[in-house]
Amino acid sequence: MKLSMIDAVEMLRSEFAGQECNVRISDYGTRLSFSVYDEQTQTQVWVTDLNEDQVTSVRRFKFIIESVRSTITNTIH
Repeated sequence: MKLSMIDAVEMLRSEFAGQECNVRISDYGTRLSFSVYDEQTQTQVWVTDLNEDQVTSVRRFKFIIESVRSTITNTIH
């Protein structure tokens, strides 16, 4: 299954519903960048310039989301 950029944005907003998630599509709809801020851990993670292949592959995109979630969860203050 392939995701569209719009599907990817919706997936990010859903996955990080409890956190502040800012998403930007650029380069004529071929690149996606996002940041997630978790108020509880006071951690902000930026993911920049994902290309279309990284976004439209559901498996790759879910891996990216899980990596961001893991970074936020495992942050020690």
